[in-house]
Amino acid sequence: MLSDLETDGDGLVSLEEFTAGKPDDVTESQASQLFALLDSSGTGSLSVQSAAS
Repeated sequence: MLSDLETDGDGLVSLEEFTAGKPDDVTESQASQLFALLDSSGTGSLSVQSAAS
């Protein structure tokens, strides 16, 4: 699923990519909060590779 959100080819999903790919029934605030929870290392991005493991 994260690979579907990764649009710039760097293998990482940024907050901008994450919120751009959110479902219509999810607010930007909700998406941002979820991103923050998933970004447990605090890097500002999610690795598509580690999500696939």
